[in-house]
Amino acid sequence: MYKIIIALIVSYYSIIFSAFSSDIEISAIVEGKIITNYDIDQRIKIISLTSGMVFNQNTIGTVRKQVRELLITETLQYLESSKYSLSIKDDEVDRVFDSIATDNKMSRKSFEDFLYKRNIDIEAFKGQIRNSLNWQNVILYKIRPLISISDYEIANYFESIEDGADGYEYLVDIVSFPISHNKGVKKLVSKIYDKVSKDELEFSSVIRDFGKDLGRKEKKIWKYKKDFQQEVQDAIVNLAIGDVASPIKIEDSYYLVYLVNKRPSLVNVEDKNYKNEIYKKLFVQKLEKKVKSYLKTLKQNSFIEYKS
Repeated sequence: MYKIIIALIVSYYSIIFSAFSSDIEISAIVEGKIITNYDIDQRIKIISLTSGMVFNQNTIGTVRKQVRELLITETLQYLESSKYSLSIKDDEVDRVFDSIATDNKMSRKSFEDFLYKRNIDIEAFKGQIRNSLNWQNVILYKIRPLISISDYEIANYFESIEDGADGYEYLVDIVSFPISHNKGVKKLVSKIYDKVSKDELEFSSVIRDFGKDLGRKEKKIWKYKKDFQQEVQDAIVNLAIGDVASPIKIEDSYYLVYLVNKRPSLVNVEDKNYKNEIYKKLFVQKLEKKVKSYLKTLKQNSFIEYKS
């Protein structure tokens, strides 16, 4: 998979490009690692370049806080992956770098020029790729082995399908926008929703620029309606393929929900291959929850200081 895109610029190194600037301010400190206003501005600039979105005075403050939270998460991932000896080969990094260039419809040379002209150090960029791959290895080798699925869980899942299925399976993309430290987030989410609804912005760009990569290598899986939170269930049943639901507020976050595809359910309790599919569904669901919990615990146990 390795869907790492241009928005993942190394915040850990970016300060070297502005070491002599008098305008640098510390925005947050994560276990001694500094996130500056320059790091945030660089990420916003890249989001604007890759998505075509222009942020005005009504949304820029919210965007800055959203990006700061993304950088905090990435810093926590970097610090955690640094604890383990999980080596990434140079050719793996180069392969991802080339795929990023291809995703942006550029050759390797033109992509390198693109970064250079915007004062983005190529080696620092590759360093972030390496860090991201290391985080994926943390998921693969440290968290994934903790997941197990019993025959009872599979049987119970079959029963729940028969009780609560609506006859369809769904492929859904979801991006969350935390409200904490960002009270104006509803305006940002509404603006993004409006652009996606009018086909002025691809939802893949929203995932790339604002999503939190869980680092999993498994492909996206088909899910039943019951596999989603109730608010998401209520939204997806009314969506056509390729549509996005209006912003949904669940507890301390807003969510944008995009229906990638749906198909008639293929439930067959006696089909061994289908049982394997159920195993995969349950495994990925557990992995998603475990990674989310893992990151939440990292954040709760880390010293994070907000400055500006």
